[in-house]
Amino acid sequence: MTDSVNSQKLQEKLWRAAERGDAMTVRTLFIEGVDFDARNEDGFTAFNLATQNGHHEVAMTILAAR
Repeated sequence: MTDSVNSQKLQEKLWRAAERGDAMTVRTLFIEGVDFDARNEDGFTAFNLATQNGHHEVAMTILAAR
């Protein structure tokens, strides 16, 4: 698996975790160095997805990681 494919899969994992409120996965992905400012195909960041879905713990985790 190439680095770009692996990186894209990790980004998608971050967006899914933010959308469903999985703070543990978000923390793990931060440690792995995933780009929290990357935007999905709809133009949303993980922070946008977390806040739109009412996942305040995840939103605060993302803010603290910056």
